[in-house]
Amino acid sequence: MKINSINELILKELLRDSRKSFTEIAKKVGLTSTAVRNRYLQLKKLGVITGSTILINPRAFGYNCYGFLGIKTNQKNTNEVKDFLNKQHGVLVTWDKIEEINIGNYFALNSLEDFAELIEKIRKNPHVKEIQPLIYVGSPYTQYPDKLIIKSETQIKKNILKEKKPSEKEELDLEEIKNPDMKTPQLHKLDKNDLEILRILSKNSRSSFNGIAKKLSVSTVQVINRYEKLKDNKVIIGSSIIIDPQKIGYKANGMFYISLEIGTDTNKIFNKIKKMSNVIIATEVVGNCDIFGVIAIREFQKLFEAEKQIRTMKGIKKVKINVNPPFNVWPMNFFDPILQAAQ
Repeated sequence: MKINSINELILKELLRDSRKSFTEIAKKVGLTSTAVRNRYLQLKKLGVITGSTILINPRAFGYNCYGFLGIKTNQKNTNEVKDFLNKQHGVLVTWDKIEEINIGNYFALNSLEDFAELIEKIRKNPHVKEIQPLIYVGSPYTQYPDKLIIKSETQIKKNILKEKKPSEKEELDLEEIKNPDMKTPQLHKLDKNDLEILRILSKNSRSSFNGIAKKLSVSTVQVINRYEKLKDNKVIIGSSIIIDPQKIGYKANGMFYISLEIGTDTNKIFNKIKKMSNVIIATEVVGNCDIFGVIAIREFQKLFEAEKQIRTMKGIKKVKINVNPPFNVWPMNFFDPILQAAQ
């Protein structure tokens, strides 16, 4: 089966908002709601759509220090180090990377002090040779599901394809982090019903309000009101279907680490980066660069073109790119462990 222009529009609408009804989408694509539903089910059957989820704001749960850690270890110790990391408080998920820094993980903690403790514990592991932390600053919205380009006539695939630790000068200086966004926001009070609504929608964001109401033994109106309040309070910052990019022709991800010249307007460059085609993750960071981004790659020529586009922006000091396998799910529900652990 190929992705045609109608399927393309359906996928784009649901990547932008997974709770959009088939009736709403039908009006945009010129089909009946039944026809849209059938196409949606066919895309699920083929493994293009694998689920749906909400994107939550970690700050709404008191997690004000979050981001990415790159870990370097010997290949033979990779699994042992990953097991060690997964046992540490604040580490959400770990994965293998095919580069010099061969383990990646996402973390979320309450404060910079907690972060410093985590880094110290990791440094004491004898198999850890290097740590490259990136603390996300600015908006908690770092994933852009609807930026993934879905081309019409794409054939759906049925089968997919000892170094020193950093010097003191290179290490992250926690005292230098002054970003106001790192402060704890006024937290929205979440009760058990709020949390249960969030957990249900995290597993399936297209769950009906009526179905949720029955599970919670409350009225549908109460669920709708709570959902709208969770959105208004920025607890929920988005929703999206989950797709497998490999099924629609994506072959790799390009990880961009961008350093800026002193005095450059970071926000201005960041806004340019996140508007680029197929940039599906972008965030300002504190660490060994200023902006981190991920671009989905279908054709490697596009990666080279994107690199050139970034390098020619005024104020760019350095661009480092690492190529990794494509995500098999997108977007990624990084912060679901926070939600599952909340009480």
